[in-house]
Amino acid sequence: MDDRDIFILKKILTVLRGIGGVGLRKDDLLDHAEIAAGLPLTTEQRERCFQELRDRKYINSHFEPVIRQERWSLTERGMTALESL
Repeated sequence: MDDRDIFILKKILTVLRGIGGVGLRKDDLLDHAEIAAGLPLTTEQRERCFQELRDRKYINSHFEPVIRQERWSLTERGMTALESL
């Protein structure tokens, strides 16, 4: 993981912290990754960012039954990581 990846992950975690428990859909989360990068990301780069967050357990999914969507939100571990990035 290079400095750009760390920058993108930090921006995504910051957005999720601001949104709170409601979370974001995966596509919206990855759109924020592109905005943070300042350049369009390839599908591979978008997926790598998402997998990194998920694999490190910085984000967790939950299903919203009313709107029938899987949403991702920040975990305690992600909060700790955000402070140390």
